[in-house]
Amino acid sequence: MYEPPFTSDTPYQTGTIRIPPRKPSLTGMLFGTSVRTAISLCVGALLLTSSLFGMYQVLKPKPVSNQRVRWQYASTDCTTAGGVTVAGGMVYLGCDNGMIYALEATDGKQLWSFQAQGRVFARPTVVDGVVYVGTESALVYALRAADGTKMWSTQAGARIDNSPVVSDNLLLVSGGDRYLYALALSNRQIRWKFALEDSYTTQPVVANGVVYISSNAKRFYALDVTTGKPRWSLALNGAFYSTLAISGDSLYLHTDTGVLYMLRTSDGHIVGQTNTGSAVSSAPAIDGAYVYTTIGTHSFGAYNISDPSHWILWQKDIGGHTGGATISAKSLYIAVGETLYAITPAEGITQWRYTAATRFQGLPQLSNGVLYIANVGGTVYALNA
Repeated sequence: MYEPPFTSDTPYQTGTIRIPPRKPSLTGMLFGTSVRTAISLCVGALLLTSSLFGMYQVLKPKPVSNQRVRWQYASTDCTTAGGVTVAGGMVYLGCDNGMIYALEATDGKQLWSFQAQGRVFARPTVVDGVVYVGTESALVYALRAADGTKMWSTQAGARIDNSPVVSDNLLLVSGGDRYLYALALSNRQIRWKFALEDSYTTQPVVANGVVYISSNAKRFYALDVTTGKPRWSLALNGAFYSTLAISGDSLYLHTDTGVLYMLRTSDGHIVGQTNTGSAVSSAPAIDGAYVYTTIGTHSFGAYNISDPSHWILWQKDIGGHTGGATISAKSLYIAVGETLYAITPAEGITQWRYTAATRFQGLPQLSNGVLYIANVGGTVYALNA
């Protein structure tokens, strides 16, 4: 972790001390001025050495206590694969034992917990005061965000691997039976469902009335969110494991062959592509003219959006793959293993880093200058950004 250099804002004080005239000493009377001078020099040297040592003891840099962590919450029975969600001044966490926790964002106090049936693989979704969670048992729960009261639950196919998505009064869920389901929030009935080629599906992403999704069967779909009918589909070289990212009229996604594609959202036309050198399981992050993503086996970097195949703005060795980046005006926040980094977006310079005891899980969530993130053991951290 970065620690600022030691500084002191207290100026040194100087003044004049009035020294009375000395009386003749026994040493002076016996040995004279030269001996007195020598003795005085020796005593003075000892005093000066002592003074300098004392000053060093006062002015040397002292260990700085860790001011990065605001609070941390550790449950005794939770491991997580999905990370946390922050909404309405609260932090929500789902666990593989089916427990769902809500914490106060300011101090980490547990506000409520709920026991669901089946493991929770993805982070909760919070919309309009309702927490939506899918489980391994194919159940979708709607909980009141304020107190965790169960509002309803319903069955949706097989195991639910991804976070539910709310759009146009529909709840979109996908999971282990290769279907994407659209449930009407009014009555929890299935409005439509769409069959993908494989049971492993990516996190659905909705933008401008279109839901984008894929499976690891090398075909990517853009579906009308109200009807589930395809607007276009595209076969690419490689299977999809990561969530896509959308910026303007372009979307960005990785394949397991290491290729980063830039597609036009209207028709799926390939605008550009580049080989990052590694299969990536996290979504790219986009800010202005650059897309930030994993490069190779242990680096992170920034590509120029206008020409991603020819120019890397910067590339930084971070020692492994990351679960994705969260962007603010001044920093990129990425978690790699047990370490959370803050990096300048323009240069890739490390601003600070924090290392926990156990590997972080999920994307850091930024809210009001505070980063929230969980580790695989279910401990939630709130860190000053």
